[in-house]
Amino acid sequence: MRSASLPHTRRSPKKSARESRSRKGSFAFRAIARKIHERAQAFTLIELMIYTAITASMMAAIVFTTKTMYDARARVRTAAIVHEQVRFILDRVTATVRESETVTFPSAGSASSSLSVTVSGNTYAFRLAQGRMYLKEGSAQELPLTSNEMLISSATFTRSNTNPPIIRIQVSGDVRNANGAYEYPFTLTGSASVRREQ
Repeated sequence: MRSASLPHTRRSPKKSARESRSRKGSFAFRAIARKIHERAQAFTLIELMIYTAITASMMAAIVFTTKTMYDARARVRTAAIVHEQVRFILDRVTATVRESETVTFPSAGSASSSLSVTVSGNTYAFRLAQGRMYLKEGSAQELPLTSNEMLISSATFTRSNTNPPIIRIQVSGDVRNANGAYEYPFTLTGSASVRREQ
């Protein structure tokens, strides 16, 4: 007996072509996916560079703003020191000159870094020493009129030749910054006349 042979199955040409196209399509899809993945990685690197640049710009802006605010505060602080201390010196000197009877120093028509006047029989002496302005009233102890934050480089008291005399005051110096360095120069002037010269 012959064994029954199984019928030989042959693939149809249409099915074989379909499978071939499917395999080609699968390969093409994987190739496209690979390219998209590579492009995505490159785009991520570009994004990182952009984010880094944006962050650096923001940090620079923050530093600049902080420095600007710090400088503004320093200027306000300097103006306050100048207003409080130098104006105090000028106001004190001019008030004392207006109440004085005589000016004992400097002499008429001259200038000096010190001033001495007589008020109600008491001597008031202003002088510049070691970058600070001092006042001595009569026999009392000499007292500083400025703090260590201020360095007075020059103080000039100029006496006119008029009668009663006029005293012109000019004070120049620097103010310390927050780091302790002198870098805020100033110059202020004032004048007063002796009203009761005898």
